[in-house]
Amino acid sequence: MISARGRHAPLAWIGAAVVFTLLLMLLDAGYVRTIESSRRDAGFPVRLGMIEMQLEGATEPGMPPAQAWASAGWRPSALPLALGWRRDRVWVKTTLVNTSSLPQEVRMEISPARITHARLYSRDLRGDWSRQDTGAALRTADRPVDRSELLFPLTLAPGEHRPVMLAVWSEVTTLNFGIAVFPEKAYSAIASRTMVVDAALAGGLLVLALMSLALGTAMRELALLVLTARILVVAFWQLQQQGITALVLPASAVQALANRADLLASATLFLTMAFFWAFLRHGHPPRWARNALAAMVVASLLPTLLQEAGLVTRQTFPYLIAAMSLAGLTLAGAVSVIVLFRNFTPAFAVLVGVLIGLAVNTPLYTLMLGWSSGGVVRYFVSPLPSLATSILMFVGATLHLARERSQSSQRALAVSNPSIPISGGASGSPGRMPVASAPSGPGTRMS
Repeated sequence: MISARGRHAPLAWIGAAVVFTLLLMLLDAGYVRTIESSRRDAGFPVRLGMIEMQLEGATEPGMPPAQAWASAGWRPSALPLALGWRRDRVWVKTTLVNTSSLPQEVRMEISPARITHARLYSRDLRGDWSRQDTGAALRTADRPVDRSELLFPLTLAPGEHRPVMLAVWSEVTTLNFGIAVFPEKAYSAIASRTMVVDAALAGGLLVLALMSLALGTAMRELALLVLTARILVVAFWQLQQQGITALVLPASAVQALANRADLLASATLFLTMAFFWAFLRHGHPPRWARNALAAMVVASLLPTLLQEAGLVTRQTFPYLIAAMSLAGLTLAGAVSVIVLFRNFTPAFAVLVGVLIGLAVNTPLYTLMLGWSSGGVVRYFVSPLPSLATSILMFVGATLHLARERSQSSQRALAVSNPSIPISGGASGSPGRMPVASAPSGPGTRMS
């Protein structure tokens, strides 16, 4: 008979998982908020004027900037813009106002850094228009500012009102973006620190991948080998999302990555579901749960296969990935709870990882798909949750291996000494290793 304490133990694990997830989300939000606040300068005398926007149509790509600025169709808007998936360009115009009596060196930033193309037209005091291009599809060396962020450098004369006009388009991501202006010196300092943190988190993923590979190979554990591949893909994706890969890769590779970021998303989903299947089966879930996890592993390949076959458009693909990611995480969370009630305690770490994934991906997908305009969503898009989730997956698999070795040692001792009790399998019920009786027969002495 299971004691009351034993019955409530899984609930305690689940409650601890929820609390741990909330604490990590608050930590992540604090990190992003600190980065944002450190970029602001209350005394910075340059501000953005009224924001106006229009979609491509009234303003054509080949239209002269002066004509585009004066064209009809502009309407007031607010930042950040959340337009969802669009093939056409989005045009934004505003005025940069220098309220001081000194020249100002500024950086205009377009975020997020995964936007593939952004073009800035600005009019100087002589009335001449100049053009600058940036975007994730360009190497950093080919951008106006050699950084992973999407930046435009501008110098404003004392009291100048500088008309600026942006054309933004992206083949592989939603047109959900923000525009901000920062002082050049303050931005350079905080951007350097941000890149160091992002690179350190990505480096942590790479170290974790090496540990997972070494342990998985030594112990012949499939879950750890799958996790190794997943961590490598996630680390590369994080570097690409932060624009760091554009610092080192050739132009052709940067362009290819910008155009096929969907493959990284699909690979991450497939490897994540494969890990859940390989790991949670050790907890002996019901047959329907094992079959559902296996089916989700196979189904995670469908969006890419359908897109390559021309049956799914690039605009529809993100909706499929989002739906399957949330469905897969929900299924993995449910199975984790089931095996926790079967006393498979290593599932606790994976359950926390699942909850983090749901807490991050649910609002993030609403932003990427254009269903929200940002708000608090931007506080959960740093690499920290990816690192934490990978660590938790690794911890869960490692705890399972430690549990298996402990039970194997107990079984070996029980064979040599039947009086030693051993713990059970997934159910965790204590018991003894059965010892076969010696066969009776002629010449056999029975005690």
